[in-house]
Amino acid sequence: MILRHRLTQKTRNFFQYWANYAFACDLRSIALARVLAALITLLDIYLRFLVRDTIYGETGWMPCSASRRMLKSRNWHSLAITPHIWFCELPLVNEILMLINFVAAFCMLIGYRTRTSTIVTYILLTSNNHRNYLVNNGGETVFRNILFFLMFLPTDAFFAVDNLKEKNSPWWWDVRGTSTFGQEPSSEDIEEGGKKKSYRNDIFESIRVFSPATFGIVHQFLVMYWFAACHKTGEPWHNGTALWRILWLELYTGAGFNIIMRSSIWICEFFTYLTMLTERGLPILMMIPIKNDKLRALLRGFNVFTVFTLHFMFWVALPRIGLFGFHPTTGVMVLLPSLVWDFLASRVPESFKNQMKKRFSYANYNKKKRTRKVKKDRANSFLHRKKIKPLANIFVKAFIIYYIIGVFSWNMKDMDAPYSSLGYPKSFRTIGKLTGVAQKWSLFAPGPPSVDSWYVMKAVTVNGTELDLYNPRQNYQLTWEKPQPSSTDQHNSDREMHHVKWIKKEKYEWLQRIMGRWYCRNWNKQQTDDNMKVASVQYNWVTRVCPKKYTDGYFPEKKHFGQEVFCRIK
Repeated sequence: MILRHRLTQKTRNFFQYWANYAFACDLRSIALARVLAALITLLDIYLRFLVRDTIYGETGWMPCSASRRMLKSRNWHSLAITPHIWFCELPLVNEILMLINFVAAFCMLIGYRTRTSTIVTYILLTSNNHRNYLVNNGGETVFRNILFFLMFLPTDAFFAVDNLKEKNSPWWWDVRGTSTFGQEPSSEDIEEGGKKKSYRNDIFESIRVFSPATFGIVHQFLVMYWFAACHKTGEPWHNGTALWRILWLELYTGAGFNIIMRSSIWICEFFTYLTMLTERGLPILMMIPIKNDKLRALLRGFNVFTVFTLHFMFWVALPRIGLFGFHPTTGVMVLLPSLVWDFLASRVPESFKNQMKKRFSYANYNKKKRTRKVKKDRANSFLHRKKIKPLANIFVKAFIIYYIIGVFSWNMKDMDAPYSSLGYPKSFRTIGKLTGVAQKWSLFAPGPPSVDSWYVMKAVTVNGTELDLYNPRQNYQLTWEKPQPSSTDQHNSDREMHHVKWIKKEKYEWLQRIMGRWYCRNWNKQQTDDNMKVASVQYNWVTRVCPKKYTDGYFPEKKHFGQEVFCRIK
């Protein structure tokens, strides 16, 4: 019994050590992640607002009836939190919901009613993603999970209006996140009577927080990179030609930059191997516990820099994949080490500190009552409210842990390895579909696609003239040649491109008719000459096999014909 107790105690101490020094996050880093997440949300809402009529409107490419049909056949649970579909028949519903989402994201940015605004932002953003999930990408799945975990963290501890309302709340430069254990007490630590104060240790314990939510954010990066590396089993990723082949896919990439990159073979090989090394090695580095402050700061700083560099490279090489290069970078900010904040705090001029405290008079409390101690129950609680009962706190912790297990098992069940789906809880399927947690990191896996494609909306006018309504080049003259995506593509938005790309699949081909009717209405409204009005519109695409080796060229093109719609001419 004594031996068992000692082993249990050692195991418990090991996991506590691992949690505190590998997954504990600085409150200031968590607050910065909230600010960046709010900024990305505001940018995302703006970009969606520009294409609201096309991909979200009732008369656009995805009307309410089509959206309900897709959700009921694939993800009917998401109807429970999709107000964009509840009221989609009402006029201006998309604009109103986007406005509410914009206001909630702005409140989240400044830290006003932080928890409420974060919850509203998460629900409305998830609802908007369910409205037309064909236009989403993997980065938005990661971003939704980051927002989910931020709801259970004290994100308003710093950089927030809610925090400034409390007179005893410290500024971010008034606290320290580095360890002071083992040091001799200074003169500031000695009270009258020779007793040592403990506020320095309290600061260190409360400014760095470990919870299932902080582990959940780090865990999302672990599964994203690790499973992405596991799916990349094709030969191009092992012989260094993967990036070179990806750059030939102009559906995802730009035009000018790719010519320069394709001419530098060694650069393509270097970044191909670097991507594989990062996706395999970064999860290991994130899980290493280091007690020394400087070494831990160096390792975490390297992890943050690596994630930023990797996704910046994605954005430069693949500009048409949308905000995928920015979404994951918000969550990695929670790993920003405390030593960085302490260094910045030591460089803030005293005049600036005094000016800020004078300007915000409600934060300039009595210095005699001032304390640098961050309330420990507030920093480490998940609901961050004193009135919540302990039973509710335990329930929230259990739910977050269950959610993390579900995310990992969801990724495992998509692997082809034996027994990969044994640990998948079937009860999580409802929660996973409700929150849109479904994820599979198989982009360009097991190898990059070997076929590039572009799209042609062939229209025949009343007088027999053939037009291409999708590419407005040479007065919409029909040609099957590949257009330049940066200059002549009418729908250059990444979300519109994703929609057009997905509806060529057999299970979504019924959406081609809806898109064709949209082109009929829009084109015929603009024409005053009845002979130029279109009588039929047909969705088509052209494929071309990309070169597999450096010396190969393009293979012959092949035309594919989709659904045809006959227009009503008034």
